[in-house]
Amino acid sequence: MYLRAQRVLHLQRVIELMATPMPGNELRRALGEPMLGLLEADFYASYVWDEPTRRFVQGVALNLNPVHGQRYEECFQFDDPLTPRLLARRAPTRATDVLPQSELQATGFFNDFLRPDGLYWGVNAYAHDGLRHLGDLRIWRRRSRPNFDDDDLAALRMVYPALVQALARNPGINLPLSVPADESLKDRLVRFGKLSKREADVAALAYEGLADKDIARALGIGFTTVRTHLAAAFRKLDCDGRNRLAHRIGQLPLH
Repeated sequence: MYLRAQRVLHLQRVIELMATPMPGNELRRALGEPMLGLLEADFYASYVWDEPTRRFVQGVALNLNPVHGQRYEECFQFDDPLTPRLLARRAPTRATDVLPQSELQATGFFNDFLRPDGLYWGVNAYAHDGLRHLGDLRIWRRRSRPNFDDDDLAALRMVYPALVQALARNPGINLPLSVPADESLKDRLVRFGKLSKREADVAALAYEGLADKDIARALGIGFTTVRTHLAAAFRKLDCDGRNRLAHRIGQLPLH
């Protein structure tokens, strides 16, 4: 990983902030400017997950109209095709690593929410300590810039452990993760979604962003068999596509 001198200065500021005792919400707000500098990005937002209401709340942002965050909290988080897939990775991840840009651009979430405010390329980090969702970093670039590269991702992953420690040490709120460590997504799909084990295998991989051909390869089954199981999962979960599948999975009970 190579960082130019100016980016190193931003990295030093990020590390300094994470070492400074402050409430989690204040830290998430303060990290906006140096994180944008470190990743040479344009837009920053951060939320925490409120398990009782099953919503992302307490949003902070930089270079975004306050109405943008309000629209997300009130409406667009419930039709967000990216966040459930990024959350499943539990590590800093580019948006295009879970959903091809061409597929994202075909969604209402992109056309009605991201594009009007200029958000095009995204990279997100969802901090958790194994028990709680502590907060996230959602960082975006304009279309005129290139997508985040491996060096950008390495820089974000480098500071991620310190982010988790800082937010765990000074939480703004104390919220559980949406998916407990002791029960897998596939188990929950079987138990609450009434899917067969194979349907749950396919649905879980689709939720993680794998294409049908990649699911077939991963499970050692035929392409048409994947389509059959996925159609059954859509029917049982009452959804009409992958975007709604991600939303419905996010609504599954925890226990």
